[in-house]
Amino acid sequence: MDKQGIARIARTVLRAFLELQRGLAADTLTAEQLDAIDSLPSGDADKRSPVDGSVVEIVLMTGRLRISRFPTACCSDTTAVLGIIYTMAGIKPKEIIEVKATPREWNPAFNFHKWLSVEGLAIDITLGQFHPLSEHIGNAVAFTEHPFEPGDVYAIERTRFVPPREIVKFAEHIGFAHIFLPEEESVK
Repeated sequence: MDKQGIARIARTVLRAFLELQRGLAADTLTAEQLDAIDSLPSGDADKRSPVDGSVVEIVLMTGRLRISRFPTACCSDTTAVLGIIYTMAGIKPKEIIEVKATPREWNPAFNFHKWLSVEGLAIDITLGQFHPLSEHIGNAVAFTEHPFEPGDVYAIERTRFVPPREIVKFAEHIGFAHIFLPEEESVK
């Protein structure tokens, strides 16, 4: 697949997440859409003090809560969904690398951030959550070099993408509802 196709899929998935977010807010999602969101794994997440980093609250992060806050706290979900969709689109798994950036010094904004490297192109649809960085990148989702990679601010870890089973149902919903539709259905 060429770089434009890789970027096009990322933009389509971004629009799908935004559509789900708007639908949750307006209470207009179908039972199928809600079922797909509810298939996302839930887990506890720490809310930390921006002053000293102490845990001030533990929140159960359900799929609905994460989607409602998109792009905040959704990098793991979007990385998994995109990786699965790229595999469905025919990209070989060895060409999909999951990248994790961890701040070298304590950062109250986040503990880590994830994105994909697909055939050498950095794909990140949740980068816009990092203000004021979003002012500089605009609506970009594909980069020849991810903004977190240069320099010594972040420790970068690269691993081969392995699709997490618990997110496959949601990824298939996004893929078949937004990307892999027959031509006549996608024109609605």
